[in-house]
Amino acid sequence: MVILAQFASKTADYEWSRLADDLGSAQLWQWSVALGLLIVAWVIGVLVSALLRRQSRRFRQAEKSSPLRAAYPLLAIVLNAVSSPLTVFLLAIALLAGTYTILGEWKDYSLLNAWRSVLLALMTMAVGWFVYRLVAVVEYIVGLHVKRSDKLMGNSYLVPLIRKTLKTLVVIGVFFFIAQNILMWNVSAALTALGLGGLAFALAAQPTLSNLFGSLMIYTDKPFLASETIKFRAYTGIVQDVGFRSTRIRTVDGTVVTIPNSAIANEPVETLGYCPGLRQDFAVALKNNPPAEKTSIDLAEAATKTIQDILDERKASLLTYPAPRVALSAVAAGTLTVSAQYWFATWDARELALFQHELLMDILRRLRAAGLELA
Repeated sequence: MVILAQFASKTADYEWSRLADDLGSAQLWQWSVALGLLIVAWVIGVLVSALLRRQSRRFRQAEKSSPLRAAYPLLAIVLNAVSSPLTVFLLAIALLAGTYTILGEWKDYSLLNAWRSVLLALMTMAVGWFVYRLVAVVEYIVGLHVKRSDKLMGNSYLVPLIRKTLKTLVVIGVFFFIAQNILMWNVSAALTALGLGGLAFALAAQPTLSNLFGSLMIYTDKPFLASETIKFRAYTGIVQDVGFRSTRIRTVDGTVVTIPNSAIANEPVETLGYCPGLRQDFAVALKNNPPAEKTSIDLAEAATKTIQDILDERKASLLTYPAPRVALSAVAAGTLTVSAQYWFATWDARELALFQHELLMDILRRLRAAGLELA
C-alpha cells in the first residue's frame, strides 16, 4: 500500500509538472483568445438571457385577441426555461474551447481528462436544467386539461404530483447519464449491488410507499374538494396541499397540520365542504309560569315567534335553504325549551362567533321585553 501511495504521488507530481509546462509554453495570443472566448460567451449568455426573459414577459402580457394567444403561454415558458441555463452552457463551451486553444491539442493525461469531464458534466447539467424547467410546459398543459375536466381536485393535487415526479426523474436521469457516460462509473454494477439490498430497502421504505399510494388514492377517490374544509381526527381545517408523503391542512387557529396520506386513505374523513354553510343549533329554556290570563301555550308561541322574527331580520347572513327553524322541543313542569337551528352563509368562524353573540343578546333583550323569563 505504501508503494502504491508513493507511485500515485509521483504520478500526480509528474502530471502537474507536465500541465505547468504545457500552460507555460502557450503563447500570449492563445491566452488572449481563450480569455476572449470566455468574455464573449458570458456577454452573449447574459444579453440573450435578458432578451429571452423580456420576450417571455411580453408573451405573458400579450393581448387575448391575438390569433396565436393559445401558444403565447407555452412560448413564454420555453423562453424562460432557456434563459437561465444558457449562460452556464455557453461558459462551459468557452472553457472547453479555450483549453484546446491554449494547449494546441488535447494531451492525454488524467488531469486534463478530469477537467474535460468536469466541463462535459457542466454542459450536461445545463441541458438537464433546461429540461427540468421545461417540465413547466407539461404542468401548464395538464393544468388546462384538469381545469376543464376535473373540478374536484383541480391544480392542487394532480398537477403538483406530475410536476414533482417529472422533475425527480429528470434529476435522476441527468445523474446517471453523467455517471455512466462522462465519469465512466459502472452504474450497472451499482444497481446490481442495490438490488441485493432491495429487501431491506423495501422494508425501510414501506411507510413512504404507503403514503405515496395514499396520495394516489386521494386523487382517484376524491374524498374532498380542492381548498375544502375537512375534519380528520381532532383537526378541522382547509386543505392546503397534498404531496407525495403528506397532506397539509390549515386549521381555524391558523396553524398548519401535516397528516400522512396513508392515515387519510385508511381512516374516516369528514368533509365539511359538502355542507352549504356552518350549521348552528341553540336552545332557550324559559320558566313555565304563565300569569292567570295566559297559558303555557301562549308562552311557547310568544317565544318561538320572537326568536323566528329575530332570525328573519338577519336572513341576509343566513342561507335561505335550509331555512332557519324554531320549534318547541321540550316541556316540563316548570320549564319550556325552545330549540332553533340556522345555517350561517359563510365559513368564517370569527364572523360566525360575532353573529352568534349579537343574535343571542338580541334574543335575551326581546324575551325580557315580552315578559318571558329564562329558566
